[in-house]
Amino acid sequence: MGRLILAICSIPLLLTWQGSVADDDDHERVYEMLHSGEIISLEKILKIGRQQVAGKVIEVELEREKGALIYELEILSRQGKVWDVEIDAVSGKVLKVKED
Repeated sequence: MGRLILAICSIPLLLTWQGSVADDDDHERVYEMLHSGEIISLEKILKIGRQQVAGKVIEVELEREKGALIYELEILSRQGKVWDVEIDAVSGKVLKVKED
């Protein structure tokens, strides 16, 4: 299973693709997927996630699960709880919202 991890903190965005071994082409593959329209932009995904749980996004992963590309967000709610939100990377459909 390939995994693209987008870590969001107070530091700049970190993009890495993890398969068996990450390589230098990771950023290029992400760029290609975004610009070809294969996946929704991170900006739109963050908006969708924040509509589900108000708070600060602390981590984002892009994974391929059973052939589907899924964004997995971890959001720290205003009440101090961490929530997992899964969003289809192609359609933007919210697949799961659960407290971690």
